[in-house]
Amino acid sequence: MTEERVRIEDRTTTERCGGLEGRLPALNAEQVAWAQKPDQKAWAVGMARYGAGYVWTMAEYGMALQVYDETTFRLLTLVEDDFCYEMASFVRTTLESVGLELDMSQVVMRALPPEPTGGADGQRVEPAPTMEVA
Repeated sequence: MTEERVRIEDRTTTERCGGLEGRLPALNAEQVAWAQKPDQKAWAVGMARYGAGYVWTMAEYGMALQVYDETTFRLLTLVEDDFCYEMASFVRTTLESVGLELDMSQVVMRALPPEPTGGADGQRVEPAPTMEVA
């Protein structure tokens, strides 16, 4: 790959992610202590053991992650919401506490999904998923 093409791809990725690294909030001392608790570290090490390519969704936190290799997790998707940014900060801090890295270079940012609406019988109706074209 030519140097110019690499530079263009890097710029495009940064623009697409909107400098996500800089948008994640800094955690306070109490939050860092929580992120570095033994249970949190055990979660990170346990997930890494699934091996390269393993993908899981944490819908309640607005993100999807992938084990990339023995030292790196990749943030695949993140919902554009302050709570989700904060959760990504927690994940990054936990991973760093056990010597793992969170790669955010190619994350796909998603809009906050609409609130579910009530159906005719009062039951919750989830919005239908939309197709995304890459």
